[in-house]
Amino acid sequence: MLEVNANDRFYVGIQDAVVFGSYLSTCERLSDLDVHYTTYRKIEDSSEFVRVTQQAARASGRRFSRYIDELYWPESEVKRFLKNRSRVYSLGDNSELLRDPSVPRLAIFHSRVPVDDWRGL
Repeated sequence: MLEVNANDRFYVGIQDAVVFGSYLSTCERLSDLDVHYTTYRKIEDSSEFVRVTQQAARASGRRFSRYIDELYWPESEVKRFLKNRSRVYSLGDNSELLRDPSVPRLAIFHSRVPVDDWRGL
């Protein structure tokens, strides 16, 4: 996650991450590792962010069936990098589930890097 924040190849950074699910239980064998993380834009200006996002999406060589998929390319790229083709990790936005205070979780990462200082890492 630090690598994502430090690398200017990524236009979004990782703000925080928590693990939850069977990893925190007493079961002997895990099926996967559930990780919820939130991202932040490394570029504050919205129009500039959209411009570089579209440019990066087109340069990736991927085809996007919907405009929204192109706009979410930075988040998709980070997820692909973190997952690294592993079937062990279950990464995603589980914010609805984690709103329930009874769901056990463990914070594993928190970044307090100011957005405007991201290139100075």
